[in-house]
Amino acid sequence: MDAQMKQNSMTQKGISMRQIILTLLALTFSPTARFLATYASEDAKQAAWLLPFFTFPFLLFFFYVMQKTFQKHPDACYMDIISQVTGKVAGTAIVALYFIWLVLHNALCGRFFAEKLITTLYTGVDIRVFLIAMLVVVALAMHYGIIAIARMGELVLFGLVLNFCVYIFFMSGDIDIKFLTPITYRDFVPVAKGSISQGSIWGNAVFLFFFSEKIYNKNKIMKTGFNGSLFLLLATATLIISIVGVLGYRLAAMSPHAFINAANQIEVGNVLEKIESLLITIWIASDFIALSVFSYVSLRMLVWILGIKDEKPFINIFLVLMFFLILLAGRNQVELNAFCRVGNAVNVLYGFAVPALILGIGKLRRVL
Repeated sequence: MDAQMKQNSMTQKGISMRQIILTLLALTFSPTARFLATYASEDAKQAAWLLPFFTFPFLLFFFYVMQKTFQKHPDACYMDIISQVTGKVAGTAIVALYFIWLVLHNALCGRFFAEKLITTLYTGVDIRVFLIAMLVVVALAMHYGIIAIARMGELVLFGLVLNFCVYIFFMSGDIDIKFLTPITYRDFVPVAKGSISQGSIWGNAVFLFFFSEKIYNKNKIMKTGFNGSLFLLLATATLIISIVGVLGYRLAAMSPHAFINAANQIEVGNVLEKIESLLITIWIASDFIALSVFSYVSLRMLVWILGIKDEKPFINIFLVLMFFLILLAGRNQVELNAFCRVGNAVNVLYGFAVPALILGIGKLRRVL
């Protein structure tokens, strides 16, 4: 009875690993649909659909690393663990580097969100209109806290999965196998190169552990992480197959909105001929979760660095600064894509290499 009451209390005050994984799934949809098929087709050509299979073991390894990191300190804040493992000065420097990168990463996500709208549905509309509207909603979500954001992520994911399944079902009839073959051993290097783009999206998982003190069942990191990784593997491979299989890798590599272009090939009477607006709506929901989570985590990092306990008084001013940074993130789609290519490698570094390094140092020093 006492154990059940304790579990109910933790559920009310914290976030389960299941919610963390569902939030990860929700925030990865937009970047996956936005650029992964394009970059994968450019790098791996007809073998683009193999990218998630190549990256899958690395994501499992990440969850293994986090499981071991929190094994001795299940209730600790990840930033405190970093500081304990590397020392206060080095730990603060590492968190500061994470903060700088996440703010820039968040600015790119915000700019891609706005550019997507003004280049598809609302051409000619001032980009600042969409940014202000989105950031106001993000501010409201942040005031309610990460638990509320995670619950919204669950609802968003349900809509994403439902619509995704419908589109994939109708797109499957237009898939041409010749666009996905042949596959030979020579595709290994292109697939490995293209996996950097894949890894950069899945590497966002690390940011969800920067509020680890709010996650109450971290003993299930590996189990829930495996289930989430398997879902990501199948969903991402299906998405790439549907795009490359419909458009071909040449057209997919040249298309800034490959998923929309592939989905627009659907013709079922007059029902799904014009689905672009609905696809954008789905993307917006995923963008909202990503911007909310990244903004929350960025601010958490900042107040930890400054030694402040409560981040809520700084939410509005932080998002005002984010607004101007998003405007400076890139002047056009070409610059955004160039920044994104560089950012992919950085996100892989922070998402996979640094957590493994922290665990390795912690084991050597017998802290973890």
